Amino acid sequence: MENNLYSFFERRFCTVKSWSFTLMAANLKNSYIRRDSISIFIKILQLVGFLLISPLSYATEDVWTAFWDDEHYKRGFKDKNGKVRIPPKFMGMTQATVFKNIIAVMEEKGEGVKGGEYERSYDSYYLLKDGRRIDSVDMFTFDNSFDCESDGKVRFRDKQTGGMGYLDGEGEVAIPAIYSIGQPFANGVASVLNGGTLMCGNGQPFSNENRCEHAHWQGGESLVIDASNNVILYGLSLGQEFDRYSLTISDNPLNDVAVESFKGVDGKFYNFINREKHFEDWFRQRILNKLSKTNLEKYSFEEITLYDSQRGWYKEPKSKFWANNNKTVLAALSLLKKEGGSFFVTMNNLNRGIYEEDKYREFYAECYNDYENKHPVLSVVANHKHKDLEVQNAFEFLKTVDGYKLISLTVRTAALN
Repeated sequence: MENNLYSFFERRFCTVKSWSFTLMAANLKNSYIRRDSISIFIKILQLVGFLLISPLSYATEDVWTAFWDDEHYKRGFKDKNGKVRIPPKFMGMTQATVFKNIIAVMEEKGEGVKGGEYERSYDSYYLLKDGRRIDSVDMFTFDNSFDCESDGKVRFRDKQTGGMGYLDGEGEVAIPAIYSIGQPFANGVASVLNGGTLMCGNGQPFSNENRCEHAHWQGGESLVIDASNNVILYGLSLGQEFDRYSLTISDNPLNDVAVESFKGVDGKFYNFINREKHFEDWFRQRILNKLSKTNLEKYSFEEITLYDSQRGWYKEPKSKFWANNNKTVLAALSLLKKEGGSFFVTMNNLNRGIYEEDKYREFYAECYNDYENKHPVLSVVANHKHKDLEVQNAFEFLKTVDGYKLISLTVRTAALN
């Protein structure tokens, strides 16, 4: 039976390039990558004294943070005191924004002429804080990006079989590479696919002889496993809408509009909050049913982010925004009630390019991880007809420790001041 539960992987699987495809255990370590049409000279920065740093300085609570050399498009890492631990040298498919215990990296190895053509070579490996490299496994690549540590584990591929497994923070195999593909761990659980086949659009399995841009997993069995590789749920793939950190276990399914219960192998029920359902219920109860300027300001972030074709993205203190726009926004929200509350909810991570200020950093999703993210942005999107045109109004709420807070909105049924 075709596996539709892994639609997340099917949606995000992008163009397969011969130099980056590792789903079938391709090895990047000593491969050569052809130079792009526009050549950028990149100076190779040397890592000075890295191996001389005492291992005692690598306490797990000292999370290193990525910083970028914009000129050369490379990233390095600083410790919590701002000291540079690794100068900018990682690039390409490196995605780690923090360095807790282990990261997957790519760096430039060299350049030269091969077969009459100029080429650059790259080195890819897993790196520990004490400088050790893990070369015994292949890189796990998805969406042309390497994996990041999540919940103390990082995904890898077996060099011989191409199977996927998980390394722990010491670079040791925590879960053997027996799965086709799987999600990052979060709160001690992860969804995996066992026995799937990577298929192309022509109905044939992906192979070196049958490559395709958009491959998808077919067949196999979806499982939910715990950190010890015990199966706790069969036939289920947890989508990003399920909040892993809300997991409770009970003898009976929970009766809650925002909670979904699944019977586990042990006969217990594993209960997860559906973040989209939870937010929609909150939005209807707290916003639509109690429309007022006071209520909107109460459930707003300290500033509202807006877009203008002339100014670009800009921010206004919420008090100023609501003083000037409360009637317009109230009217836009009232349309949802008049039209029977017709809207849909989407969920994303906070956009770092728009929300760059320090006050937003605590809400960033590490490595853009949808599953471990505790602070998603949930958007209410509504279609309306305005002046014979189909337009959309959108209201974006950030999940904070104090609940949902409006951070941005777009109103096209009227003009904002």
